[in-house]
Amino acid sequence: MRASLLVRGLPFSLLLILLGCAGGKTNTGKAGTTGAGTAGTTGAAGVTGSAGSSDAAGTTGVAGTTAGAGTTGSAGTTAAAGTTGAAGTTGAAGTTGAGGTTGAGGSTPPTDAGTDAVCQTASYTFEPKLPTVYLIVDRSHSMYACLTSTTDTNPTCGNLADTSWTKLKDATLTVVKALETQVRFGFATFSGTKGGTCPAMDKVAPKVMNHASISTLYNSLAAPPNSNTVGIKWESPAPQIVRSVGAELMADPAPGSKYIMFVTDGELDFCDDGTPWCASDDVIGQFQRFKAAGIPTIVMGLQTTRFPLPAGTLQAYANAGAGESTVIQPPTGGGATELFDQCNPKASGKRTSWPGPLRSARPTSTAVAA
Repeated sequence: MRASLLVRGLPFSLLLILLGCAGGKTNTGKAGTTGAGTAGTTGAAGVTGSAGSSDAAGTTGVAGTTAGAGTTGSAGTTAAAGTTGAAGTTGAAGTTGAGGTTGAGGSTPPTDAGTDAVCQTASYTFEPKLPTVYLIVDRSHSMYACLTSTTDTNPTCGNLADTSWTKLKDATLTVVKALETQVRFGFATFSGTKGGTCPAMDKVAPKVMNHASISTLYNSLAAPPNSNTVGIKWESPAPQIVRSVGAELMADPAPGSKYIMFVTDGELDFCDDGTPWCASDDVIGQFQRFKAAGIPTIVMGLQTTRFPLPAGTLQAYANAGAGESTVIQPPTGGGATELFDQCNPKASGKRTSWPGPLRSARPTSTAVAA
């Protein structure tokens, strides 16, 4: 027989963060084109005037004949130097072409956290936010009744492996072991005796890597006495423990989501050995209120068949833990009106010692508890 995990709209998932470049995706406008200005033409070099012509040198006179002393002929005349031609003029410099126009910058659309070709550099520090799951485990006498044996009808089954207690314990510890590095698990049991200590609770505070502490306590808890005698047999005071654990979770300053995991066979009471669906109705209301405060409930259970528990009780717990409107139907019939009449102290005179109002409201009780 396997335990059922009843979860409505819950919980664990892995969070994948896709981090885009800083500033988001930016479309950069293309740079404007630079107009290729045509270079000016260089004026042609000026023409250099040709050199002036030199006149021919004067002729040297013929030397006189010596006859006695001849007369010296007169010196030849030197021709005047030629004139130098004027320098050529230099052509004007060519004009420079105008520069091309620069294109307008591209517009930046709204960021979409995409990745760009060029990214800014940034440093981020991520703080882990581990969820906290508080196990609330039913340790009442009905958890120790045989599940499959048709011959062993003792209050405490002779074969503990055939009980809701053992099967749910094995399933619960498997979950804790698998997730202890990712979840802060806490642990609390509920039981008690009428006229004695009630509720009685065994507890391990929430923390990461808590499997060893939880399993050590869980495995050390002894079975109840094999007795149906009131005052000896163990009761199921879930309403008080659920209220206490829920308040503790609401006050827990640790970051991360908070959850209740309710481990039970479904039968509850107020330590008075009274009508079981009245305590169930109270717990349903509490699960709805905690969900409204941000604390959902997960239900892991094996509903007992040894006691007159309304069909669908475990599912009602799970629905309430998801914040849904729900109500159990008493096996005596009459629906929500009968539930109110049986369980409301003012209407029936029952449960007058229990503090606080019931969730039920006459004539119907399908609204989320106030």
